[in-house]
Amino acid sequence: MLKGTKDPWIIVTNGNPKRAVKDYAYRFGAIETVFKSQKSNGFYLENTCNASIEYFTSMYTIACFAQTYMTILGADFAKNRRCYKNIKITTHKKRNGKKVRTMSLFNTGLTLFHLAYMSLKYIRIPFSFKLYDV
Repeated sequence: MLKGTKDPWIIVTNGNPKRAVKDYAYRFGAIETVFKSQKSNGFYLENTCNASIEYFTSMYTIACFAQTYMTILGADFAKNRRCYKNIKITTHKKRNGKKVRTMSLFNTGLTLFHLAYMSLKYIRIPFSFKLYDV
């Protein structure tokens, strides 16, 4: 159980308890990031007006698919900068001499997708579902 929290956590493990708490915290942070991307940080699912469960199920399925693709696109941009020479997206800043990511892979992919969609010049957008180990 974690001290100093409003709601107690009970994490059962057969390994190192401190490591289990750390791993669970990472998992929780990832889930919140996914929800944020699907809502106010990307797809704005909270603004859907139709109350039909079938409609929302379809929208959510498409949003999950699109979120995966945007993350893969952002990872491709991060790994293959040479292919995107003419595109200026600031994804990192220097802080205390270290390079720190300021834009998530999802937001990088979404920004690149918007640039390609709205551009009059050709911007390479790969359509491959190969996810890099980043």
